[in-house]
This record gives sequence, C-alpha cells and structure tokens, in this order.
Amino acid sequence: MAVYIPMTVLAVWFAWLSGCVSEGKKQKTFGLRRISAALLYFFAFLSIFLVSAFREGVGTDYWNYADMFWNPAGQTGNTIFDSAVVLLTVFFSDYHILYILSSLIICGGICYVNRQESDSPALSILLFVIMEDYFVSMNIFRQYISIIFILIAILEMRRRKTVNGLLFYLYAVMLHTSALVALPVFILPRLRFSKKWLVVGTAGGVAAVLIGCPILKKLLMFTSYGHYFSSHYATETYSVSLPMLMIYVTILLTVLVLCDGEQIKKDEKLRLFCVSDVGCILVMVLSYGLTANSYRLSYYFNVILGVYFPRMLNAIPNEKLRRLVKYAMIILFTIWTVMLIYHRNQNALPYHTWLTDLF
Repeated sequence: MAVYIPMTVLAVWFAWLSGCVSEGKKQKTFGLRRISAALLYFFAFLSIFLVSAFREGVGTDYWNYADMFWNPAGQTGNTIFDSAVVLLTVFFSDYHILYILSSLIICGGICYVNRQESDSPALSILLFVIMEDYFVSMNIFRQYISIIFILIAILEMRRRKTVNGLLFYLYAVMLHTSALVALPVFILPRLRFSKKWLVVGTAGGVAAVLIGCPILKKLLMFTSYGHYFSSHYATETYSVSLPMLMIYVTILLTVLVLCDGEQIKKDEKLRLFCVSDVGCILVMVLSYGLTANSYRLSYYFNVILGVYFPRMLNAIPNEKLRRLVKYAMIILFTIWTVMLIYHRNQNALPYHTWLTDLF
C-alpha cells in the first residue's frame, strides 16, 4: 500500500487542481489556463500510469501474459490479441512492453473518458482505484482494454457519432466476447424511464436471470466457455458476491430515495449510471445461478458507475445528503477494496517494479 496510497493521492490532487484551474473565467488568460489544466491532468494520468506500466509480477495473470509474449501463437484463442502480441515480438524483445502499452491504453482511456464525461474527473479517478477497477486492470488487461473500448463507444454514441460508437463496440467484442453483456448500456439509457420502471426493470431482470440460468448454462456448454462448468468454478461461489450485491442494491436504493425523479427522465448520464448499477446487481445474481466466475462480467458495468457517480450525486437536491452519500461511498469502497487486496485478490500486493533492477 506504500505505493498505491501516494499514487492515488497524487492522481486525485492533480485532477482536482486541473479542474480548479480550468474553471477560470478571465478571457485573457484562457489559453494559459487551458494549457495549465491539461498539464496538471497529464500529471494525474502519469500518477496511475507509471505504477501500472512498470510493475513486476503484480496481478494474478501477470506471468501468464509474459508467457504469451514468449510463446505468442494461439495462447488466448483470440486472433486479434494473439496477432497483436506476435507483432510486438517482431519489434521488441522485452515482455515488459505488454504492460507498458496495456497500461497506456487503460489509464489513458480512463483519464480521457473521465475528462470528457465525468462531472468530477478527480472523484471518478479516485473511484477507479477504490472500486478495485485499477487493480483489476493490472490483472486481466485484455478484458480491460475491451472495457476501455466500450467506454469510448459510449462517449461516441453520446456525441451522436453512431458509426464510431458501433466500431469501438465491435472492437471490444472482437477482443473479448464477454463484452456482449454490455449491450444494454447502449440501448436502455436512451429510454426516458422513471423510478417506477427502474424498479420494474430490476425486478424483471432478476427474475429473468434466475429463470434463464439453466437454459443459458446448457447453451454455453457448447461454446469456449463450457470448461468453466467442469472446473472449480462450477462448485465454488465467488466469496464476495453477496456483499457486492448488497452494495449495488444500496446504490440503487439511494437513487430511488434521494435522486430527483424528473432528473432521471431528462438526464442520459444519470440513466447510464442507473442501468450500469442494475447490470452489476444482475451479474452478482448470475454468479450464484450460473457459475462463480460470472462476477467478472460486472467489470463492464462497475467502471461506468465510477465515471457517472458524480452525476448521480448532483441529482440529489439536498446538499447535506449529497455530501453524506459521497463520503459514505468513498469510505465504503475504500474499506472493501483494501480488504480484498490484503486477501490477495488480484495479487496486487506486494508491489514490485522492475525499475529497481536498473540501479
């Protein structure tokens, strides 16, 4: 934690300073303010990028990816990813390039989307760390690059650049087939639903998941995911599904009780937040009815929650309640992620960097 804590503090501080500088209204200094804000935000990016890019042995699948670099042909079964790794081996002999480039895409993508979409990029960067997404990205980075493509696809769709959005989503699916689960975030937020329909949709989704699990399991047995049902994933339940389910349900209740119902109807960003939270709830239910490894699907929705969480806060009319919810969620997720890390989830501890070998 001696690395992650100062990294988080620096990233949030630089992002916050960037926001403060960019709020300046003096026209004569607008150009200077814009450059200063961009530079400060770049430092925020560097804070999380450097720790991820130059890690050594950090992440459950770290050495699996290194082995892919040494023996790239057909390792993952994904033609695009395997071909990209083969291409890297033509120009580079050091496997660390995999982690540098993947960290550049992931951290750069997160910072870019937060800058464009979040009401508070500093808070969203903090949530990226304390909601475990940062540590997940250092573990299964092929899936996480797919998640970044989905975030950019959402951004492009919101800009009404439909073709660009579809292309990025297609890239995401081609890189990791499980990205198909994120399809609802491109459709449902466009519907101007109310709180009532949010409740009805959530209840209906839970019922559909519980009823459809046996059928889905039989269908998946004929795909590349079938091996999950003949391994320990078929008998073991993900140990944190219930606590995470309770957290996501609490977030949903917060929206239903405290947020302005009319704001939900009018605000697409807020509806994106709601749909993503319901997606996390359904995935946690799925992890009990299908296979424990299903929890990984929640990563597609969890990161969207972090981007649009500030918008949800702004939909709470009462300022005191807004602050209470903000700090309660920060404390809750910080405690939860620290507990997971110390239980060797994602193998984020102890942290090592190969840069020390240079001195």
